[in-house]
Formats: sequence, structure tokens, C-alpha cells
Amino acid sequence: MNRLVPLFVAKIKLGMTTIATAIAGQLVAFTPKKVGRKVKEGKSCATVEPGKWVGPAKSAAAGEVIEVKSTLVPGTEVATAYEEKMDADGFDGCG
Repeated sequence: MNRLVPLFVAKIKLGMTTIATAIAGQLVAFTPKKVGRKVKEGKSCATVEPGKWVGPAKSAAAGEVIEVKSTLVPGTEVATAYEEKMDADGFDGCG
């Protein structure tokens, strides 16, 4: 049986580009995957909700979430009521 062995392990930082944030506009909610969750390349690493739509923020790399930064870019606000409700319901996000 052939197994792929990673050549190296690296920490990477994921986020939205300037263009993506400009298109999205002000965020109503942002729900990243929780620490310890596995993420596949091209799959959702977070759910973003600007005022007009809800959708995935897709990851450019596969890996495991080891840290979630709690601060966002100045000028955006997260609706904590959404996060509190999702936490209370045990919702782990989409994808």
C-alpha cells in the first residue's frame, strides 16, 4: 500500500482578500471552524454572512485549525447573537 507522507508541516494564515471583503461589504456574522477541526483544500474554513448572502470562505490549503483570531478588521462587527445561538445549538458551521 502506498502512503503519501507530508514533506513538511507549516502554519499558514487564512483570510479574505481585499477584493473579497470589498465585494462582501460589512459582515453581519463570521463563523470560523473551531480549533481542532480538519479542513480540506477547496472546502469551507468559515462561514461568512454579509448583509445580502451567506456562504463559505474556502480554504486554499488542507490542514487542522490550531487557532482562531478573535478580532476582525476594524470597521466590521460580528453579530454575537448569531454566534451565541449557534453555540447553544451545537452548530459547528457549514461544510
